[in-house]
Amino acid sequence: MSAIGRAPALRILPGLLHLPLPIADAAGALTPLRRALSETAFLTLAGPPGSGRRLAMQQLALYYARSKAAADMVPALIDLTTLDDGRSLPELLLDNHLHALYRPAAPRQAARNGASGHRGGWLLLINGWELLTPDRRYVWRAALQAMAARQANVRALVALPREEPAWPGFRPLAITAPSQALVARWLQHLCPASPHAAALAALAPDGPLAGCAERLFEIALFAWLVARGSAPASRADLYARALEALPAEIERVQAELHIPLGHPQMGRFAQAQRLAAEGTYASLAELPAPDRGETALLAVGLAQQPEPVLAALWRARLQGDDVVPALGRSLKEPPPNTPFGPLRVATALATWARERG
Repeated sequence: MSAIGRAPALRILPGLLHLPLPIADAAGALTPLRRALSETAFLTLAGPPGSGRRLAMQQLALYYARSKAAADMVPALIDLTTLDDGRSLPELLLDNHLHALYRPAAPRQAARNGASGHRGGWLLLINGWELLTPDRRYVWRAALQAMAARQANVRALVALPREEPAWPGFRPLAITAPSQALVARWLQHLCPASPHAAALAALAPDGPLAGCAERLFEIALFAWLVARGSAPASRADLYARALEALPAEIERVQAELHIPLGHPQMGRFAQAQRLAAEGTYASLAELPAPDRGETALLAVGLAQQPEPVLAALWRARLQGDDVVPALGRSLKEPPPNTPFGPLRVATALATWARERG
């Protein structure tokens, strides 16, 4: 699929496309996505930003586009941040988008009725829902749940933030934090010519980059830097080095693709840099989810004293479901002797989990 060939991250690190991803069902059992799709037509895939949800969909799309055994499904990668216009019905937007993608094979009403020409049904791989405005998230959620209730000749996988409650009619899956063994496999695959022992030690539970070993984006960023002979010493150092090294690579890929590039996580780091330089963090509460928690996590690593960042998150804890888990993650970043009360955070996390059932 041309969309995968033009994916910026895959142009910079093509090895990503072949990485095994840790995907689990609601009971915590590891579940291959293809098997889950063969069992259930409508799935959600939860995870934090940078966990690999988009990559999982790109891997699926490539499989269904190339496999003769899967020729009855037409994969369609859909980014709601570019598809949604803020006013039109989701069904109309999907119909028009799918018709434009596969014009020779796809009649109108494809998304609504499940038709897709001579190849069978659609496989909708939907990203970007969490980045829509609250009212548009509501509209899209209702439309996709209605589609699941109709059980048309359509299958769908929707990426969700991990704080989003389960959707009726959808089987919930989640990308989990990788094991140390899986991190080692990823490093061997992404930077095969580099020494892995030191890199793996940095990402170990007692290593300086232990927090970065929880999701794919930061591990991939680390592997890319290691392959270039760079050795980040912390999460803040990881992003700072990436911001120094990436512009030339981004310029090269932009010249090839003629499209603007940029991962939201890099923008969040730039925002965290500004907050740390100013030394005030009250504006954290004004950021939308998931920017709020992700920016705070990065700001903790940049701040001379982490307490003001943690205190700002604490004050914002009633403003969104993302805040309390983000506070718990951020608390792991500062030195162990931080005077900020971890017991308060643990109590808030327990209350948050109990209220969500």
